[in-house]
Amino acid sequence: MLRKSFLRLRRAALKLLVPEWVWPRHVQIGPVEVALRGTPYSFGIKRLLSKDPDSYERAERTLLAHLRSDDHVIEYGSSIGVLTALICERVQNGKVISVEASATLIEYSRTWLSRYSQLTQVHAAAFPVNDRIDLSFSFDDADGSLGGMVNYDKSKPMAGGLNTFFVSDAKDVDGFRPTVLIVDIEGSEDIILSEPMNLPVSIDRIIIELHSFIYGRETEKQIVERIQQQGFQLEKRVESVHYFTRA
Repeated sequence: MLRKSFLRLRRAALKLLVPEWVWPRHVQIGPVEVALRGTPYSFGIKRLLSKDPDSYERAERTLLAHLRSDDHVIEYGSSIGVLTALICERVQNGKVISVEASATLIEYSRTWLSRYSQLTQVHAAAFPVNDRIDLSFSFDDADGSLGGMVNYDKSKPMAGGLNTFFVSDAKDVDGFRPTVLIVDIEGSEDIILSEPMNLPVSIDRIIIELHSFIYGRETEKQIVERIQQQGFQLEKRVESVHYFTRA
């Protein structure tokens, strides 16, 4: 609790001490122009994007080369929306569902991602398994724009608040038939260890970032093995991001 309070006070102080005019109006990341000045992004994100925009999500961006123009993509963890925009740039003849737990980030990203007609944005906590599970959870964004984490408890039923999104919920989007699952979330990806993924056969590729700094290398290894047991093979790894194809 003290750490969370400190982080929030630190962000508030930085916002007061660093005026918005310090930041560039926009930065370019690939084909996408990203606004900085006047956005709700944290100090850390603005600093990163202003100093070295090309380093942002470089590993994930590298693996987006495996997307096809007509793919139907589910993205878990849209964050500030940059990767979402890059996905939409590649999937111009398909469909994209992007899920984000932060109300602040998704509310803002909707203002500039609305240009992509193939995109459906969902405000929910994302769980990378197909079948819905009754659980309770909380969302902690004390670490800023990229540090949001979902904490869940399967022993307790859900009690209102933020929605959940499981892979099977994609059926609610008209004409959506998922082919790719992209996962960059913190806190709920390890549900793969306790629940079968049961992904529809139409999904033949998975791109997932595994955060071993949160749960350790052994858990990361177990998640990789669990995905392989679900009928996928690891084709490539770029830093902490893994690319699987259906075996």
